[in-house]
Amino acid sequence: MTDGELSISHEIFVPREIIFELWTSPEHLEQWNPPYTGVDVGYAELIAPEKLVYATGRPGIADMASEVHVKFEDLGGMTRITIHQAPLASAEALAEQEQAWELALDRLTEYLSVI
Repeated sequence: MTDGELSISHEIFVPREIIFELWTSPEHLEQWNPPYTGVDVGYAELIAPEKLVYATGRPGIADMASEVHVKFEDLGGMTRITIHQAPLASAEALAEQEQAWELALDRLTEYLSVI
């Protein structure tokens, strides 16, 4: 990780096709990642079931704009999710976003146990 860049990897014991569906389907996404409830995510790149790229931020706050790359790596019945987000304007923004992603990935794992 370098200044203004966040990279996180997480492994889940579920095939990547299922993880990709949970990540791109609004009805699933809002169950495990509440910040995206009711948000229409416009993907700059979508390669099923391998990769997503999209912009994120808060309207009117230029320092909050960044691009998110999510890769889904097939590990033979399990999936490695790698998230790369940049730029992040400050060390505080980076720490907050890292905590938010870790919470979201924990919620995803919990959601998998109930579906």
